[in-house]
Amino acid sequence: MPLPQRPNVLILYTDQQRWDALGVNDPEGIVQTPHLDALASQGTNFRRCYVQNAVCMPSRMSMLTSQYPSSLGIGRNGIPLPEDTLTVQSLFRSAGYRTANIGKLHFQPHADRDHRDPHPDYGFDQLLLSDEPGCYPDAYLAWVARQDPEAVPLVNCGLPPARAQWESQLNWPDSSDPQPRVDIHADLKPFGAADELSHSAFVASETIQFLRSHGNQPFFAIAGFYAPHPPLLPPQEYLDLYQREAMRLPSLGPADTPALTDFTADHWRMLRQYYYAYVSQMDHHAGRILTELRDLGLDQNTIVVFTSDHGEHLGDHGRLGKGAPGYDSAARVPLVLRYPEQVQAGQTSSAFVEALDIVPTLLELAAIQQPRSMQGRSLGSILNGRTQEHRASVYCEHKEPLHSTTRMICTDAFMYCVRWDRQQQALSEELYDLEADPQQLHNVADQAAYLDAKTTMARLLLQRVLDAENPTPTAKIPY
Repeated sequence: MPLPQRPNVLILYTDQQRWDALGVNDPEGIVQTPHLDALASQGTNFRRCYVQNAVCMPSRMSMLTSQYPSSLGIGRNGIPLPEDTLTVQSLFRSAGYRTANIGKLHFQPHADRDHRDPHPDYGFDQLLLSDEPGCYPDAYLAWVARQDPEAVPLVNCGLPPARAQWESQLNWPDSSDPQPRVDIHADLKPFGAADELSHSAFVASETIQFLRSHGNQPFFAIAGFYAPHPPLLPPQEYLDLYQREAMRLPSLGPADTPALTDFTADHWRMLRQYYYAYVSQMDHHAGRILTELRDLGLDQNTIVVFTSDHGEHLGDHGRLGKGAPGYDSAARVPLVLRYPEQVQAGQTSSAFVEALDIVPTLLELAAIQQPRSMQGRSLGSILNGRTQEHRASVYCEHKEPLHSTTRMICTDAFMYCVRWDRQQQALSEELYDLEADPQQLHNVADQAAYLDAKTTMARLLLQRVLDAENPTPTAKIPY
């Protein structure tokens, strides 16, 4: 009897997408993501998935290696992943898969390198790399030039500040526009070219080409969308999907002040409108990929994962962007998995999941052995309906070597965070009672009534910290 065909794997990987910026997760019912909502209805929607570092590079490295950032020795942006690091795509390639990453990968810093030079392949047979939309001479800009040379300056989002500084120091502008971008949350305007020339369109179009050309060989592919990472550049037709006056204002606690106090209420609403519109645009192009997968007859034997590398505060907690300490707005992300052969359709799971659990799940479904260096736990028992239990807590890390180290743990009852400020030589704690305060707005760490709870959470966090730095766990620990 011949062996069954190995499943294909397709990861739709967005950047800076909050867990609730998905139609099926949005408590207000405003976000419009019909294609991804349909995907969720055909698979399992994990509503409590947390990344292990709420910034791009360490989060992506952690997810795709199934190791905690502290185990990798990478706690912040700007540190390249060593080329010999074991990644999921390397394991799939060794198992006979054709591997590809199209769009964002962010395993190397993008601000201080020449994007015309070869990039390490990191286990990918095909690497069409574009970590930022339109500001570097990369695969996306070459794709736009091939479609419409006159549109090249229209798709440019401007240089990141670090890149502008780097080019100035070298006296060597190599981008299509040497001007740094303006304040990405303050200056909002629609995409300057047609939707079919956007970065999301590039990712979808090139992923579709990959699907059409893969032949009989099983594939492992990542469609690396940049959206909805700022600068927010949705075309006007997606902005028209949302009424600005229907957007909510940021959720603030008594100790919070808005990140930019000169923003008006209308601007806060506009910011959320642009963000949701960018999500809807990405959804449209993700839908193109999913439609092609179906039309090629590949959907039944393809594991599809949709997730993001971290969230976006959008003014909640008085913050913009991402990063520590690990509030839901930044550390909690959408996670949907569909595999018609083995995954029950229409499941919604409230189990605690860590992003590094994704890779062991894929390996189990593809019957590939999980190496001991990988620290995640497969979600297979949830996917096939045997259990709804997975973890008792989720854990998030962040480290700025010259400034601070932050660690967070979240259970059903509490979220606890500790931060060591090196410059001030000061330790600070945050504790949130999630039953009374699910939005994590009222820090009760200094209240006497919560002393026992804080002590318990601190002990749990210490266990997670010590175990996360062990790259070869051998015991089943109940968290």
